[in-house]
Amino acid sequence: MNNLFIVGTPAHYFNLLECIEKFDLKTSDSELIFLNDNYWASDLKIENFIDNYIDVTKWKSVNRITLWDSMTQKIYSIDNIKKISFLIFHIVTKHCLKKYDHLVVSQVEQFYSKLFYFFVSAKKVISLDEGNAVFRILRNINKKRFRWPIPKRIIFFSSYDIEVQKYDTLVKCNYDFSRKILKKSIIDSDDVWFIGSPYLEDKLMDKDLYWKSIEKIRSDYKFKNIKYFPHRREKEENLKILQQVYQFSIMKIDCPIELFLLHNGQLPNTISGFLSAALLNLKNMTEENIEIHSYFINRCDSLTSSDEFMKIKNQYLDAGVRVINL
Repeated sequence: MNNLFIVGTPAHYFNLLECIEKFDLKTSDSELIFLNDNYWASDLKIENFIDNYIDVTKWKSVNRITLWDSMTQKIYSIDNIKKISFLIFHIVTKHCLKKYDHLVVSQVEQFYSKLFYFFVSAKKVISLDEGNAVFRILRNINKKRFRWPIPKRIIFFSSYDIEVQKYDTLVKCNYDFSRKILKKSIIDSDDVWFIGSPYLEDKLMDKDLYWKSIEKIRSDYKFKNIKYFPHRREKEENLKILQQVYQFSIMKIDCPIELFLLHNGQLPNTISGFLSAALLNLKNMTEENIEIHSYFINRCDSLTSSDEFMKIKNQYLDAGVRVINL
């Protein structure tokens, strides 16, 4: 069996581990490519992640390619054109003549994924779990009358209850890989783990509303030590306020919170956050005696008025996450 895996971030790699377990794929038969754009994950962070968390000897090959910068540069800038050309050259020279059993991609609708669809032959295409973004991705795909070069048949591997088109397939992620490891872990902490979200940095919320929400959270866990795991895009100035004003313990880690949990060996009593996709992952990974809380900010009060917020909230409720309205 011959497989090609395309991921963009360490979080995608965690989802890939679950996919490998679910479909009984072998890393020794598989080529892994990290495509990072230095915005969501820097070259250095990806290099360090590969060194620290991936045993490359167990894979057929592991490569990292830097993508173009569409956030701060025009797509047709000289630097971006060079990077696009390099990726196309890599695909054509390394993968074009091969026939793969599975092509697994982390962001099924992105331009770089479409390049692989165009040049690479695969019997099956699997879209990795995209967490909360899956609703936006499906909406963008489904509104198109013709979705070429996106394949006509895709296997969506997701922990969410989503509706896919008639030619596509949904395979539920049951976190078999994680549950197998966490069986050996013990609850050995009365701390609260809080998963941060870049609400201020991404301008999803007014500052006053955000800090009022933090005050409420601090009050709810008045006598608890809150270990705050920041999102990679959160600014230092905001983390300092959390630490100095609200007495949160800032926990900077070099991997997704799910992988940290798998490597930690100890579990907290309570894991909390806003609308982080990790909350649903952690709920499905852990046993019932660990409480998962989601602090939900009414979308009418936020700077984003999307019904996606309500879809996410309903998914959390269905999974047994305790949703606390702010």
